[in-house]
Amino acid sequence: MEITEDHVVEQYSRNMRTYAIFSKFLFEELKKRGITGKQIADFLRDKQVFQYDNFGAIEEGLQDYDEGKYYSTLAVILPQIEEALRSLLRKAHYPTLTLGRTGDQVVIGMRDILESPLLKSAVPEDLYWYLRLILWDKRGPALRDNVCHGLLSHKSGEYECYYVLHILLILAVFHLNQNNQEEASKK
Repeated sequence: MEITEDHVVEQYSRNMRTYAIFSKFLFEELKKRGITGKQIADFLRDKQVFQYDNFGAIEEGLQDYDEGKYYSTLAVILPQIEEALRSLLRKAHYPTLTLGRTGDQVVIGMRDILESPLLKSAVPEDLYWYLRLILWDKRGPALRDNVCHGLLSHKSGEYECYYVLHILLILAVFHLNQNNQEEASKK
C-alpha cells in the first residue's frame, strides 16, 4: 500500500485531537495560576504579527475566553488571526487583494494566505500543516470556515478554543524576515 499525503494528513489530524486534551490541561493550569486573557493580550500586543488596527477584537475575544464563552472567543478571534496573517503578508509587500468574481477587488482569504509562498517558506512544514488543518483544511478541524459559516455547534467550542489560543501564542513568536521574503520570491 502506498502512503499518500492524505494518509499522512489524516494521521496528523487524529494526533491533533489528542493534543487538544493536553492543550486543555495547559490552559486550565494557566488559569489556575492567575494568567488571564488580559495578560495574554498584553503579551501579544507588541508582537509583529498583531501590529494592526483591530487588536481590540483580540482583547475582546480573550475576555470572552476568561468568561467561559468559548464559541464567542472563536467567533471573535478566528477572523482576527486571518487578518493578522494577511497584515503580515501586506507588510512583506505580498499582494493581499485579488479580483472577485464580478471584477471587484477582495481581500484574500485563509486558503490563499496559507498557500502563499511567503508563509510556506516562513514556517516549518509541521507548523504549516498544523495551521492549515486547524484553520482551513477540511481534513482537520477547519475552524475558520466552520465557525465563520456557522457550521460549528454553539454548544461546542471549548477544545476548538484551545487550538485558537495555541495559534495566537505561536504567532506571537513568529517573525517574517528578509530571508523568508527572498525564499518566497524564488518560488
